[in-house]
Amino acid sequence: MEKRDIIKYTLIRSKRKTLELRLDAEGNAIVRAPLRFAKYRIDEFVAEKSGWIAKNRRKIAEQMENFSGFNPGEIARLKSEAAENFRERVNFFSALMSVTPAKVKISDARTRWGSCSGKNSVNLNWRLMLCPAEIRDYVIIHELAHISHKNHGAKFWARVAEFSPNYKICREWLKVNGGGLMRVEN
Repeated sequence: MEKRDIIKYTLIRSKRKTLELRLDAEGNAIVRAPLRFAKYRIDEFVAEKSGWIAKNRRKIAEQMENFSGFNPGEIARLKSEAAENFRERVNFFSALMSVTPAKVKISDARTRWGSCSGKNSVNLNWRLMLCPAEIRDYVIIHELAHISHKNHGAKFWARVAEFSPNYKICREWLKVNGGGLMRVEN
C-alpha cells in the first residue's frame, strides 16, 4: 500500500447524501459529509484528492501574491467608485428588468459577491471593482433577478441569461479568480 501524506481538514457533517471537498480563502480543506458516513472513507476521499488540493493551494498562494498590494487610500477610493458605479448600473439594469430593489448597499463580505434579501435589499461587494465590467454587471443582474425569483431554479437562470448571455463564463471567471480578490483586505 502506498504511503500518502495526511492532509488535515475540517469535517462538517449534515443531512446530505454526498461528500464535498472545498478549500477556503486561506487554502484550508473543508469536507462536508453525510451524518453517518464512515470517517476512514472520508480520509480516503481526501487522500485521493491530494493532487487537486495541492494544485489549488498553489493557485491560492499565487492569487494572494497578486492581490495583496492595496493601501488604505486605494481601498477607500475603490469603495467610493463602487458606490457610484453600482448605483448607476443597478439603476440601468433595474429599468431593463422591470424590478426595483428596496436598497442597494456596498458590502465587505468575505465570501459573497452579492446578495438579495427577502425584502429585496441588494448588497454588492466593493471588491467587484477589481473585476472586469462584464463580471460586475453579471453579479448585479444575478442579484436583481432574485427580486423576481428567490431561488436558483430554471426560471431564475433564464432571467439572468436574458440580460447576461455569457453568465456561465462570468461565473467561471469568478471561480478561477475570485478567491484572490476576496483576500484584498479592508
